[in-house]
Amino acid sequence: MSGKHRRTGSIGIVGAGIIARNIIDMFIADDWHIASVVVHDLDGIAAQAMATHVARRGGMVASTLDDALICDVVVFATTARAPYVVPPQQFHHVHQIVLNVSLRDQAPEIILQCTNIVNDVDHCLKVSTSPHLAEERVGHRDFIHGTLTELILGEVMLRSDRLRIFSPFEVGILDLAVGLDIFDQASARKLVREMPGFLPRPHADRPQPDVLTDKIRLATKPSPIRQPEPLTG
Repeated sequence: MSGKHRRTGSIGIVGAGIIARNIIDMFIADDWHIASVVVHDLDGIAAQAMATHVARRGGMVASTLDDALICDVVVFATTARAPYVVPPQQFHHVHQIVLNVSLRDQAPEIILQCTNIVNDVDHCLKVSTSPHLAEERVGHRDFIHGTLTELILGEVMLRSDRLRIFSPFEVGILDLAVGLDIFDQASARKLVREMPGFLPRPHADRPQPDVLTDKIRLATKPSPIRQPEPLTG
């Protein structure tokens, strides 16, 4: 993060689901040089599948959560609803970078000890994310050092004596809206090709929840050209 290089000794993955898989695939596609990938998940099958997926990058299953927390880059992509990385459990050195994708894994005490970069301050500090819990703890936002945009533009300087945490909080409904618009345009041009699924194995072998187009339409902003039909039943 702002180091302007694509090399790391190790990446720790906490939560071996489809989101984490896409994140590590992005590291690889972006030509990062990675010595090893350590995977921790409460689901041993998922952890092993992820380790196998990155076997050429030194993929291995972590014996404990601490094995992942000592890595140079730590990626959190879990479904945790409350912090479980709590003191005395800690990260291990100030040069680590944490991608706090799932947002609720670290205790506020840990957040307050680190350099914090977010994508949007107001958007990230709500609904009991770890940064939000930290704000409630101290009553201010001084522990937020800047946004990703400011970091990219060189408008914020990061301290070298603190671990760096990036906490993104995206508006997923925007992704659905853009995807639906692309689908509608492709359908109108008869460019849609039906596929049985898009999840890689072993995820594709597991029962998946149904995602109905009508539900997506209800969740997205109505098209100015064609109004969505109401969901019934």
